[in-house]
Amino acid sequence: NSDAAGGSLSFMTMPYPPATLTLNNPITPIYLYTTGGVGNITFKASGLPSGLFLTAGQISGTPDIQSGTSSDVTITASDEDGNTAVANLTFPEVEASGGGSSLSWMSTPYPPATLTVGKSIYNIYLYAMGGTGTISYTASGLPDGLFISGSMIMGTPSFSNASPSYAMITAEDNFGETASVNITFPQVDGSGGGTVTWMTLDTDFPSTLTVNDPISSVTLDATGSMEPITYSYTGTLPPGLTLAAGVVSGTPTTQSATSTTITFVATDMEGNNEDLIVTFPQVDASSGGGVTWNTIAADFSTLTLTKGTPMSSITLSATGVGTITYSDDAMLPAGISLTADKVSGT
Repeated sequence: NSDAAGGSLSFMTMPYPPATLTLNNPITPIYLYTTGGVGNITFKASGLPSGLFLTAGQISGTPDIQSGTSSDVTITASDEDGNTAVANLTFPEVEASGGGSSLSWMSTPYPPATLTVGKSIYNIYLYAMGGTGTISYTASGLPDGLFISGSMIMGTPSFSNASPSYAMITAEDNFGETASVNITFPQVDGSGGGTVTWMTLDTDFPSTLTVNDPISSVTLDATGSMEPITYSYTGTLPPGLTLAAGVVSGTPTTQSATSTTITFVATDMEGNNEDLIVTFPQVDASSGGGVTWNTIAADFSTLTLTKGTPMSSITLSATGVGTITYSDDAMLPAGISLTADKVSGT
């Protein structure tokens, strides 16, 4: 039972007495939790079995007198304004020492509903009963950053994890008797702090794509709170293009009449991430390596050439794949020459 007298002070959860008490066998500490009230909360208890005591919100100790009857215990919490909350518990009889009783879990520890990188969890208290002497706890499979201290699981997740973690908690008494429970912790989310910033822009990617024409590679660049940054993407890159070691490169291999949208993801070591959405253009068919003249024969046939008079120069122009170079058959009129892409002279 619990009640509040003249204030809002109350027990957050009712203290749970041991299922058994054994002479000279220490009990698992019982922690007292209240809510509300004003200022510091103090506790007192009456009726505890001999050898048990209450100190700073914790009932602990070792029964030192056998008893054939149960004990009615009253625990009172008080705040600085005199508000109180009372819990009435019944402790079992104290049995004669028999080398310890079977160790078991009073209740299965309850994991947090969510885990986030950089955000501390509420302490998870561990309760095992029976056994002989002091109970110690160990764990395997806890998410990175969580650990056991005494009879509590505590800590701060340090790495994101997209999958649940399956942990086993083991209680062990002084005689080596053990009892284990399995706990499933949820995935660990990134901190969501927005600490990843893209330096690469969508405009850094090619505006045209042509079959068999290599693109200028694009090196992805982003900053975060804990580097190095790793890069991934969702969607399907145009065939022939790849992302490797943070560099997008390659040669389109397949014509496409539609554009392609890709989401590049930059992730730092804390699990923070940020998206960069890029739309690749359609992939045009290869020109096949042919060259098409833009300069035409008529540009030359209409010239008037006069000895000693500079001709009107003509700049050659053609389209094809890659760089265009020009040459002649060495039969130009004397004094006229081809330099790079320009025909000129006197």
